[in-house]
Amino acid sequence: MWQIYGAFTSGCTPFDPTAPPREKRPLKLNDTEAKVYPIETEDGVELYLTRYQGGSKGPVMLVHGMGVSSKIFSLDTVDTNLVEFLFAEGYDVWLLEWRASIMLPSANDKSTIDLCAEYDVPAGVKKILAVTNQKNIQILAHCAGAAITCASILAGKLHGKVRNLIISQSGFVNVPTRLNWFKAHLKLPQILYGIGVEGLTAYTDSEQNWMGKILDQFFEGTADVTTAFDQHCDNHVCHRITFLYGLLYEHCNFNSATHETLHEMFGYGDAKLLKHFALCFAKEHLVNDEGKDTYLPDFKKGLKSQEYKDKIAFMDIPIQFCSGEKNKAFDQASTARALQRVAEAHPGQNYERFVVPDYGHIDCIMGKNAATDVFPYFLRFLDKYAEG
Repeated sequence: MWQIYGAFTSGCTPFDPTAPPREKRPLKLNDTEAKVYPIETEDGVELYLTRYQGGSKGPVMLVHGMGVSSKIFSLDTVDTNLVEFLFAEGYDVWLLEWRASIMLPSANDKSTIDLCAEYDVPAGVKKILAVTNQKNIQILAHCAGAAITCASILAGKLHGKVRNLIISQSGFVNVPTRLNWFKAHLKLPQILYGIGVEGLTAYTDSEQNWMGKILDQFFEGTADVTTAFDQHCDNHVCHRITFLYGLLYEHCNFNSATHETLHEMFGYGDAKLLKHFALCFAKEHLVNDEGKDTYLPDFKKGLKSQEYKDKIAFMDIPIQFCSGEKNKAFDQASTARALQRVAEAHPGQNYERFVVPDYGHIDCIMGKNAATDVFPYFLRFLDKYAEG
């Protein structure tokens, strides 16, 4: 009845949860089975690591963003995903499901960058070091995963344990694009959290109640207004993603199989964690849950401050920064300014940055051609410090 008499009309065909499961292709792992390692953080949250041992290079830990899971690294809808790419190059690949992963019950709990930095990333690194008997590891972290990894490093939780780091799209500098700047200064996440909205989800299907259908229409309208015409589509999940985070990908970089299965990749986002990221957007760098500069004190003073120098000293490790040229979530200035900060502090260290032409945000990881357009940059930097 809503589709017939609703106040808005839409050509979208929502996902049918009663449909038979789609057939998934097996991952290209030379018959090697993935191993799952449950871990428990010091504050009692159950996480897990998935290991794909392609060889002795690494180990390398991949850290996903918010509102998703490590499936973004192992999706079967592209010819070669990041796990398969690194596995084929002889890497011992580990995927960390941290507490915001939509694969975990903890995704529904209140969280902050501070908690994830204090407990989740250190727990993952500790487990990998124990299993592999290595002294340090390599890390490739995307979006919110890069933010919590940088926060953990700046808090001194990973000192001496990170061989080199790849930061995809954001990290300790968080410059929003226009839409996310507006949402941050409008304090939309704070308002939602303040009125009791505990979170929002990108997932939706044909079984939505009437309120869900109204929201789908609202998100579709918002997506249409805030994105270019060539980015318009008929996928409700895609519209919700754009409302929550901004346009995360150039549609031309996704094949139809990936776009049609976004409901498998994206899900719930905790309002308190969204609120924390909004604070970082407003300040344009990592702050704690109260908006204070605990990670990089005296951020504006920079190297004139001894407290700042003491903290940024933890970033004296080789780092590669990656931005999509058309990123609509984090402005390219995020990685450019971060590079400037660490290079000024440690002029003798190896820091690199590359911008991927015609790519957005998460398509740098999930794009149909990312294996040829993006992953080789990651590989060259990882190989410099592979130790295996």
